This record gives sequence, C-alpha cells and structure tokens, in this order.
Amino acid sequence: MSQKVPMDRFKWEDSSSWSCKEILEFDTESNIGLIFEVDIEIPEDIHDSTSDYPLCPNPLIIKESMISSKSA
Repeated sequence: MSQKVPMDRFKWEDSSSWSCKEILEFDTESNIGLIFEVDIEIPEDIHDSTSDYPLCPNPLIIKESMISSKSA
C-alpha cells in the first residue's frame, strides 16, 4: 500500500497480457499504477496464522455490531 494508486484512465486488460516476470519486475516508480483482480485459494492450515492480517481483504462497510467490545 505504499506505491502509487491508479486515479483515472483505468483500463482492463486480458489476464494473459501480464506474465509473472513482468509483474515482479514492474517499475514501482512509474506513473502507472496496477490493480489485479484475482481468484485465490488460501489453504485451511494457514487460516489461524493469518486471521489477524487477512491476505486479501474485502471492501465492506463496518457495522457497529461487527466491532468487538475490546476495540472500544
């Protein structure tokens, strides 16, 4: 979350247009930002170790009923 984020001129590309090598070697100082939509499976055996830091957070609106009494 420390690199530039796309603000306009969004463009969807075919998933086959990017190789893993291109993604890993992408110039983070570029004026171009990237967001990838991906489907992943997280192995059940690591669920507990990643529960405090979700690997792929989902955008959602936090309701008061979702806030722990320990957070107040």
